[in-house]
Amino acid sequence: MPRDEFITVEEEEAQMSGEGWSRDLLIKKIVVRDGVIYCQEWAFYGETMPCSQKEGGTGLSCGTEHVWLKCLKGKLFWACGVHKICNGPITFDVGLKQDEYPIDVDKAIETCKTFEQSIPDSVRDIYRATKTIGRRKRRRL
Repeated sequence: MPRDEFITVEEEEAQMSGEGWSRDLLIKKIVVRDGVIYCQEWAFYGETMPCSQKEGGTGLSCGTEHVWLKCLKGKLFWACGVHKICNGPITFDVGLKQDEYPIDVDKAIETCKTFEQSIPDSVRDIYRATKTIGRRKRRRL
């Protein structure tokens, strides 16, 4: 028989956590509204996202004890360690919005880089506008 059928829970947890998967996840997301940059903190819990794969095709659902979460390039992915399936990217609506607060442009760019998110165009525009004001050269006569 293949070795995959006899993986213990401890081996599974070591393998998944070693690859960057976790049971609980906090992701910071940058949004811009009315010219103001906000940082949203979203919490995701494996217990609230059960695996819907049915045992034997028609039996009980797998449950929640084998669900893993990962943020990859700013997007959320969900995986089941038992069935070896992965879904994503999935919407942030499955999480809980913990907090939202205004943030300056430099911290917004740093947050995007930390969570491997693409920097929104409006944040880039704000950054360029703030950095070019002091760097304009005077013309020589």
